[in-house]
Amino acid sequence: TLCAQRLPLLRAQTPQNNTPTTRLPARGEFTITTAYIMTMKRDYGDLTGGSIHVRNGEIVAVGQGLSGGDTIDGSGMIVMPGLVETHWHMWNTIFRSFAGDKQEDGYFPTVARFGQQMTPDDIFQSTRLSAAEAINSGMTFVHSWCHNVRSTAHAEADIRALAGAGIRARHSCGWPQGLPDTQMADQTPI
Repeated sequence: TLCAQRLPLLRAQTPQNNTPTTRLPARGEFTITTAYIMTMKRDYGDLTGGSIHVRNGEIVAVGQGLSGGDTIDGSGMIVMPGLVETHWHMWNTIFRSFAGDKQEDGYFPTVARFGQQMTPDDIFQSTRLSAAEAINSGMTFVHSWCHNVRSTAHAEADIRALAGAGIRARHSCGWPQGLPDTQMADQTPI
């Protein structure tokens, strides 16, 4: 799709405000020790007082008494695989308190009404907020179902927010909110 083909180009561009793209910190090497580890693997089960050795973002060992790199005391903590969010309209996170109790003020009319007004920067800010909330909640992967792609810039803003947050993500393009079926989104050339 258009969005997937353009993703590598977006990482090299600067944001709309012309400031350099912020780089994520180096991943390094560390070991979480003495934690309750939920492996989610039938053959391993859970480990009490276990350790996880991580190098450059990859788990290299799980077991007892491991070491390597910086040590993080996991006493009293639970370590488990990250959660996966498979369907989230991250672009409309800023609307979460907008819907009212009446049918005409419900989710769908509200999203259609306010979605028409969203700029690419609005999409970027909302998706960035969602990504931060996801990371804070223990999610390591999200599917941003962006069903308000009004232009190429709107899609790029959603992808840029996900890439900048450093969370693993999938972006899906969707139809623009509030447009009649006979009207097309902005067909900005690539």
